[in-house]
Amino acid sequence: MSIKFWFPEWRVVEIIKEYGFISNKDKSEFKHGISSLNSTSLKLPNTISKNIPINQSQNISNIGINSEKNNLANVSLILFFILIILPLLIILYLLPIALICLEIDEIISSGFSEINSTFFIMWILVTVSALTMLIPYIKNIYKKLPWLYMYIQVFTIDAIIVVVGVYILNKGYEIQNSERHTLFYILMMVFFLISRLTMCIYYKKNPIKFLNKQSPTNDKNEYPANDFSYNHSQYKNFYEVKKNHPRDCIGTFNETALNRALVDFGIVLLIISVIFLLIWINPFSIVDTSNEAKKAIKAQVSTILPIGTLLLDNDKKLKPQNYTIKHSLSDINTEIWVWDYAYEDGDYIKIFVNGKPIKDGFMIKNRPIKLSIPSTAVIQVKGIRDVDDDGINYAIKYDLNDVTYFNSVSVGKRNTYELVRE
Repeated sequence: MSIKFWFPEWRVVEIIKEYGFISNKDKSEFKHGISSLNSTSLKLPNTISKNIPINQSQNISNIGINSEKNNLANVSLILFFILIILPLLIILYLLPIALICLEIDEIISSGFSEINSTFFIMWILVTVSALTMLIPYIKNIYKKLPWLYMYIQVFTIDAIIVVVGVYILNKGYEIQNSERHTLFYILMMVFFLISRLTMCIYYKKNPIKFLNKQSPTNDKNEYPANDFSYNHSQYKNFYEVKKNHPRDCIGTFNETALNRALVDFGIVLLIISVIFLLIWINPFSIVDTSNEAKKAIKAQVSTILPIGTLLLDNDKKLKPQNYTIKHSLSDINTEIWVWDYAYEDGDYIKIFVNGKPIKDGFMIKNRPIKLSIPSTAVIQVKGIRDVDDDGINYAIKYDLNDVTYFNSVSVGKRNTYELVRE
């Protein structure tokens, strides 16, 4: 397999070499517009109304107006490219490199999972890319820049693969266990390899279809002549154009096929952007602002609020508390639920039963984790990692008395819950 097979990004360079940085049509229209303006200016003496028939003078005026409109349209697209598209292209190029070189290294060296803000970044990038492909006026820029579609498609897929791979590694590091870390690192690398191989095979078997250097198909009605970069509307199809103007068919592309490709990939990107947004905002994490929730913050306990209740959208350090919990449960074991009742910022805790850990240290999240414990024991919650140095805030609900405790612990310290059967 050649290097080009493993690097479909190189196809962007090849497209620029074959079709130019700017399409042949726009180059020719630009030159034609300049020559038309120059020739028009030579035919416009002060006595235009006397020397030129009315119809001809109107045509000349229309040429000037159309040229002005085209110039304004081109200027707006140029500004859009500089302000929106160009930053998008730079970020799509640099994001995978930054994630591989920085974030993966940070996760492995620290031993902790990171709150992945790249989902929000990817949501913005993918949404902007999708809109450029679906909004009729804006997507004209893809006709002017033949390489742009391939660039955004390839580098967006690159970024998605890396972001998902980092997400897999983050999942593995949510629990402090070296074997689990190794396993998820291997899973990430396997995902990278399979995804990359699939991507390369796809581009090998499915080159960009709207770029037509040779005759597209044997169906002479499939490609109307005016779909191509050089507009020869007097001919019925591409083959008649090629027969009469072979030089004009070099480096041309089919605009109908391009529009179809833009719509298809734009819709796919919109679906992906919704997925990224849902992962980032976590729509199930809604802060409870009821009076009972406000009372629970002050008292740090509640017998009414359900499991998984969120009290705050930002961390607020509470006073660390120790409790003696008396109950009449006859069962040997009972259950507890633990979660982060505030902003999910990547704090870690470790739970001990009678001095022994029952689980590796883990990241507390808004989604509750259920654990089984003895009904008579000393339960301790130890702080392992405090990301924002504002205390490790967590909620713990005991099934044996149906009470939720909202507590805070510092790194290296412990909260104690003594379970006593009466």
